[in-house]
Amino acid sequence: MMHYMQILSYPNGVDWDTFTSLDEATAVWFESFVSNNENYRSGLADEHLSTALNTSWFTGGSKEMQRAGYGASWYVQYLVKNYGADFIRMAYSGTHMTGQASWSLGMMESFGEPNEREYPKFLAELFLHPENVSSGLTEAGGYYGDIFKNYLFIKKLNDVQVTYFAYEEGIPKDEQTSISIQSGSISGERPPDPYTIEPVPTLSLTRTLNPWNGYAFSIKMDSSLHPYDEGQLDVMLYGGNPGSGMMIFAVPLEGRLNDAVAIKGPDAVVTGEEITPTVVSSVSTINNTGKYKEVFFILYNAGDSESNMTVQVEFKPIQSTLLRGTLNPTNKMFSDNPCSALSNCSPYTNPPSCVSNGGGGGGGDCEPNCLAEPLPCPVVPEFCYWCSQTNGAAQYAGAYVDGGPSLAFVLNKSGEIEPFESPFNYQLVTPDIQYGSDGSFTMTWTENDINQQPYITITIQGKVDQSGGTGTWRFDYMGVGTMFSGDWKMESSTY
Repeated sequence: MMHYMQILSYPNGVDWDTFTSLDEATAVWFESFVSNNENYRSGLADEHLSTALNTSWFTGGSKEMQRAGYGASWYVQYLVKNYGADFIRMAYSGTHMTGQASWSLGMMESFGEPNEREYPKFLAELFLHPENVSSGLTEAGGYYGDIFKNYLFIKKLNDVQVTYFAYEEGIPKDEQTSISIQSGSISGERPPDPYTIEPVPTLSLTRTLNPWNGYAFSIKMDSSLHPYDEGQLDVMLYGGNPGSGMMIFAVPLEGRLNDAVAIKGPDAVVTGEEITPTVVSSVSTINNTGKYKEVFFILYNAGDSESNMTVQVEFKPIQSTLLRGTLNPTNKMFSDNPCSALSNCSPYTNPPSCVSNGGGGGGGDCEPNCLAEPLPCPVVPEFCYWCSQTNGAAQYAGAYVDGGPSLAFVLNKSGEIEPFESPFNYQLVTPDIQYGSDGSFTMTWTENDINQQPYITITIQGKVDQSGGTGTWRFDYMGVGTMFSGDWKMESSTY
């Protein structure tokens, strides 16, 4: 059937490269389809996971193409289940002269999604939930996590050295893969007392991926590291071409690989263009109180050319740390005393409806005509009048002239901010905190004003770790706006 379609597509002569790449890449899927296998399962494909992911799908001789077809058959199956089979007809339309172009443009023309977006989604399913791709994968060899051997441990040697240690024969160091490791040494006390690991234990893995290929590896926390095992992984990706990138998933302490949660991917991936690390906070062994015991990395190349990428992973210990600093106001909505001019003027200019024009009241104590020469009234904020719903804002308008309030909180071992005394009122607050994958946070809470009305919203954004942090803040008064905004800086403290 495929040969017949190929002849129809190229009546003036067969493009052999396209013939080989398209046919071999879809052959296994077609065989399953024709045999009325509703799951499109291919036994050969299910048994050749590693070969399929390491072999270029659209380049090489016929033998390489056949092997690549095992992996491609899963991808065809994944796309058909989600979008239908029309893209296959588009791929064989004859308007594109290479297998890569036929497939990529066939997808775009059929259902409007680029391969660069769909391929990482497919790989995430293949590695984490293979049962969604082919039941044969789990029936033949169990979940991928059961047969996967491309992983390293972070472990402790000789009671002092912390290093990355490869499982059994380790990650293969062939012409496509190389790794380098920097170990660190523990100094200081035993947790929970302070200690350091220097230099920072670092793994650098470089992998060259053919077009339309994926590669996965994993880092696990070894029990030998306890009690120095609670920490974070700072991850950077260098290199890569358009269409290539990396996904990161974290396995909970009591979970398996198929329970992994997304740190990056598949919708938002890591690329070599990013300049800040992705932080996987709170890793530990199952003997400690972290969140994740394993971090799983998927490199992919959905582009049309070979891609060389380097993943750098740093392990940094985490301990509970007291941080102190100051909120510095750099922008103020009002002058220091915006209401003071009302005490010696009459009549009022644009007062709120509850104050008669010239009838006194508000922030002043002057009755009409009590001044020999009444001064003209300036336009002042509505909160300057006693009847205003926002009159409490007057208590804050002139605040923070030379410096802002102090800020202090504890960063716990999970890298999370614990409840703390508010820098603005004497309230123990539990703010709403959202943490980003790059180690950033956004913290927001509402406080009562001077009249105990919930009118103040405070937002603090930035990054913190055990050494301190920096960021921005703002002070919003409901009905008035952002009265203050600025930056902040914190450092670790012992008091």
